[in-house]
Amino acid sequence: MLVMSAAAQSGKQPPAPPPYFSLDAQVAERIGLVSEQQAQWNALGARVDKDYKALGADPTHNAGYRPLLDDRETALKALLTSDQYSKWLEMNHNTGGDKNTAPKARDKN
Repeated sequence: MLVMSAAAQSGKQPPAPPPYFSLDAQVAERIGLVSEQQAQWNALGARVDKDYKALGADPTHNAGYRPLLDDRETALKALLTSDQYSKWLEMNHNTGGDKNTAPKARDKN
């Protein structure tokens, strides 16, 4: 028995995975990170960047990509204030923010 996804059955492509953005100093400044949050921000960014690189040459199509982003979002919700998290969403997910304020997506290298 052949089982097809709903997207395949409808002939539609599944949505493209979201781009990856590093948690860098420029993003921290734009969302208004305070000094007390900086160490956690840096540690989270380093851990997620390491895990992202471990996903291989085509990370956005690796099965571990979405869980990595989900884990990062959970950690960010715990670290950031609601206002900071809203700014993060606007910048990186373009949920109503100025699309020109989003940082550049990370290269695959």
